[in-house]
Amino acid sequence: MGLTPMSDKMVKRRSVLGAIGVGASVPFVRTATAGKVDRSTRIVAGRSGENHEPVFTKTVPKQWLRHQEAVRKATKRLLDAYGQRDHVGSISYVASTRMKDGVRYSQPEIAVAPGTPQSKKDQLPDSLKEAGVEEPSSLTVSDIKIREMNGDFIAQNVDCYRNITESNFSGGLEIRDHDSNALGTAGFKVWRNDNEYMYTANHVLNDGSCAVGEGGMDDADNNLLGYSNDGHSYTREGHKNHDWITVSDYNTTYDNTIQYEEGEITINGYATQEGMESIQGERGTLQFQGIVSGYQDAYVKGGGASVSTGCIDMYGSATKIGMPDYARDGDSGGPYWWPTADGNLVVGAHSASETTGSFSGCNLSGSEGTPCYTYPFWRVANNTGFTVKNV
Repeated sequence: MGLTPMSDKMVKRRSVLGAIGVGASVPFVRTATAGKVDRSTRIVAGRSGENHEPVFTKTVPKQWLRHQEAVRKATKRLLDAYGQRDHVGSISYVASTRMKDGVRYSQPEIAVAPGTPQSKKDQLPDSLKEAGVEEPSSLTVSDIKIREMNGDFIAQNVDCYRNITESNFSGGLEIRDHDSNALGTAGFKVWRNDNEYMYTANHVLNDGSCAVGEGGMDDADNNLLGYSNDGHSYTREGHKNHDWITVSDYNTTYDNTIQYEEGEITINGYATQEGMESIQGERGTLQFQGIVSGYQDAYVKGGGASVSTGCIDMYGSATKIGMPDYARDGDSGGPYWWPTADGNLVVGAHSASETTGSFSGCNLSGSEGTPCYTYPFWRVANNTGFTVKNV
């Protein structure tokens, strides 16, 4: 089926732990006038630093916030009920056509394998009620979108931004697995306490095994970026199913920037769950850098997604990203980020995509929004000691 973590061609359905994280909301108080009810609240859309301090906030409708909490839970129940069917490729929630006060409301989506017969599509529910899933009163959109996935990916080596090395080493540049020579893209710098790491996709560095990568990470000149032979200075941590890894050693310094053809950006924080949902469906709100496809626009399609292909198995925990162009072999691990008025907020590293056909050329433009998947960094920040700093 259509999900590819760059080289894998088939999608297999399995279940692993899926967590529903929280992006805490902060009460938004206005001076009330007689008889007028304040229907808005302020959310923390971006955080940064060791204490995950708020660095970017937004005002959203309280009704939208209640709906988003309800649709996350409803999508999880829908995934439990329908996610193991052979023709179901992914279940998630995505932006619906309902929009109010600048934000789009989510609705559940069932994506089926390419070529699924209409008779099987007709057996899928059109609403949560038909699916036997409880509809809380706070849920304002309960229809289920049925979509056919885009199909197999055929990679073309278009060589957009390869063979670039930097010292200090930045996100967005070429990386290779030291043992298998697998090609990927560096994600972004992260910290735990005062130690610095490079964050990227685990499947680039796992030597083809379903494990957290254990070998070295090289740059385009075969210089080691995350390994030392002195027996004690090499560290890495990650998750094989959620497809993220952090790499560090005492001999490498990483830079808090993301490099791309036209320049670079400095990382200021990471996007929260609610922050990402507040821009879902809005094209061009994210940026992406991959060393093969190059620098391009992207956007949040939705969240709570199931993704299963090769070693990757995210059960209700992935973020679905829209890409006007297509991700290719070598783009894995590349960073998605959200440029805001208060700085650049990282979203995650590229893991898998749904695409069809063969493509060539760098920095293509389009409007279809090809679905790609990432394990959102806010989940890593919620469950580990890793964070992003504004330095």
